[in-house]
Amino acid sequence: MVGIAIGTYLNTLQNGLVLDDIPAVVRNIDVRPSGHVWRLFTADFWGTPLRSDESHKSYRPLTVLTFRLNEGLHGLDPAGFHAVNVLLHAFNTLLFYSVRGPIALAGLGMLCKEQCVTVLVVLAAAQCSGPVRWRRGNSAAFLVAFACLAGLRLGLAGGRPVFSKEDNPAAHSPFPVRQLSHVYLAALHLWRALCPAILACDWSGGSVPLVDSLWDSRAAVSLAALVAFLGGLARSQPFLLALSVVPFLPASNLVSPVGFVVAERVLYLPSIGLCLLVARGWANILSR
Repeated sequence: MVGIAIGTYLNTLQNGLVLDDIPAVVRNIDVRPSGHVWRLFTADFWGTPLRSDESHKSYRPLTVLTFRLNEGLHGLDPAGFHAVNVLLHAFNTLLFYSVRGPIALAGLGMLCKEQCVTVLVVLAAAQCSGPVRWRRGNSAAFLVAFACLAGLRLGLAGGRPVFSKEDNPAAHSPFPVRQLSHVYLAALHLWRALCPAILACDWSGGSVPLVDSLWDSRAAVSLAALVAFLGGLARSQPFLLALSVVPFLPASNLVSPVGFVVAERVLYLPSIGLCLLVARGWANILSR
């Protein structure tokens, strides 16, 4: 599995630094040796003070620390940054098959990417219906740890971020356009994960037209798709459903507005559950 994880992304080593890499790495003072290390823990992912009104509240000091170590070893050579990403992907593959110290790992993961803390909710679900190797804890303990870590994370941010209409047009739309559009975007993310035929590095602005009425066919189709997906798996595969859905919720716009329209990158954790669902379904077909 580790070999497959590494081999799949070896072709990324030749790529450059683009788009968000420029403000997050190239222009980020916290990545440079001249910047004080302590700033990593008081600034957001982009180097803006976390308590600033201009901050996106993306608190990921351990991720920025890896950028800083990369820069110290080989400057801004893109190959080194991509190599670390590939190795981390391989490490994540191992973590899935050997869960140890999940609460500590979730806490550390939260300092890399906010979605990581949701693994505690998934583990709580696993105690009832998940793989035997994941049944090594107490559901209540996982949920309490999740509440504490999530509360700490929100407290550190010092408030919710404010995103522009260009970042997320649906979040600035009135009822029911906002709600219908967000449901459609959630269904669109699910479709992108299951059928990644059309991907893009930037879905901002009007790249995805808003669902502006109940008579828009996308409203009925997306709602029906989500109900069928959730309802069909709630009883038969509750653990895999949790693994597919829970990590996506913080980035879904359904809980709180986020700074994008569609972003395939937020499907990294949910794709684990979705891949296992496809494998389970294929196995059931072959056994008949």
